Amino acid sequence: MAGWGRALLSPAALLVVVQLVWAPDPYGEECRSKTYPPSGPTFKGNIPTYVINLDLPPSKRWDNLMHDKKIQLKTVVQNIKDIANTFFPSGKIVDIVDNKI
Repeated sequence: MAGWGRALLSPAALLVVVQLVWAPDPYGEECRSKTYPPSGPTFKGNIPTYVINLDLPPSKRWDNLMHDKKIQLKTVVQNIKDIANTFFPSGKIVDIVDNKI
């Protein structure tokens, strides 16, 4: 009886592997050409350029960028805190990072 189980399992496993190999990549993107300059429904405008002056003290080099991206930075930090609290619900990890590091 065990022999029949192995005999049936092998073709079934082979079918699963074949399906995985030939399945389309759900995260892949279509390669496009002639898309510069950007346009279309997903275009959100030009990306700003920032000059980071390395002659300034390290604490001042990023001030312009951080001022312009303050809202996005707060969102990213909050998302990281939410993820940490998901894994460690006590909140101790976030407190340690906020207060000690």
